[in-house]
Amino acid sequence: MSEYQYYEFAALDRPLTRQEMAELREVSSRATITATGFQNEYEWGDLRADADELLETYFDAHLYYANWGAQTVAFRVPKTSVDVKSLRPWFNGDSAGMRQSGKHVILTISPHTDEPPDEWIDCALGDLVPLRAALLEGDLTFAYLAWLTSAVYDGFNDEDGEPPVPPALASPSAAVQAFAELMFIGKDLMAAVSEGAPAVVDDPGHVRDWVNGLSAKEKDRWLQRAVHDPHVPLGAEIKAAWRRAHPTQARSSRTAGELFERAEAIKRQRLEQQARERELAKQRAEAERKEHLLNLANEGDSAWARLNRSLQLGDYDSAAALAVDLAEVYAAKWGEFTARFSVIRTRYKKRSAFARRLPENLKAIGRNQK
Repeated sequence: MSEYQYYEFAALDRPLTRQEMAELREVSSRATITATGFQNEYEWGDLRADADELLETYFDAHLYYANWGAQTVAFRVPKTSVDVKSLRPWFNGDSAGMRQSGKHVILTISPHTDEPPDEWIDCALGDLVPLRAALLEGDLTFAYLAWLTSAVYDGFNDEDGEPPVPPALASPSAAVQAFAELMFIGKDLMAAVSEGAPAVVDDPGHVRDWVNGLSAKEKDRWLQRAVHDPHVPLGAEIKAAWRRAHPTQARSSRTAGELFERAEAIKRQRLEQQARERELAKQRAEAERKEHLLNLANEGDSAWARLNRSLQLGDYDSAAALAVDLAEVYAAKWGEFTARFSVIRTRYKKRSAFARRLPENLKAIGRNQK
């Protein structure tokens, strides 16, 4: 199996300069490079640079995956825009880590597995970027996904408590679903996670009321913040500050073991439901088949006439299907069927395309007729 690697980076908080784009072109002559990103695929070679260093120097988001099962999602965020201390416990495993780089902190989720995936998942960085935007607004969904990925790939203690489930996971977004698919986190586990999320809906009116209640000094501080860092999304920071002042995440009452046990129960229920649906579909198909054959039996000679017409018109697919149905209708009167079908085979003995479409038991009928 040939190797395949996909690298993508995005500049979100500010565009790249022409000088920076020229520096990146030295890294790859084939990559697609714009003022907002870098993207390249490799089947035999590799990136001629350290992906971590590129993220630290130029970009705010990074996606990597390879067909042997490696995958990485990393976000660079300003330290002033997130609560680094509160994030640290979520990013402290082999599969999820945090490091500081100048004025930024870099959050990386990169699980390790020795087993290549059974299926291939296509993903683009744009599918995942909303997770970073939500993080800057104080939404800890990406942090919870870091813990969940670590639990899946690094293992967990059954008695460890599940962290608070962010409200956004009650109804996972497209970005969350894309992340779960990329990391091969099963739908049953995500369903179990969703059950533990509080049903809380952000009301923009509450944020506005909170802002209106701030002192003039506090409002001036936000205005100065906008002037000092014009590229920083101030609205996100204000919403994050409101969320910190009005926490909604309730401590989960589940242990990690209970979460994964619930996922297994959901899987069993899903498989049982699928089995019931398959059985019902089988019963419907059998009933429809029985009715079809009964109607065909009632046609009598006209069914044989239809078989002749199909062969005359060269509609061999329909003719072969009708021959199979007639064989089943005449199962109790096989001698009559073989006599009539032998006549058909003799009449159209040069229609090899028809013969090729027949099952072996029907091909044998009239095979030696001259």
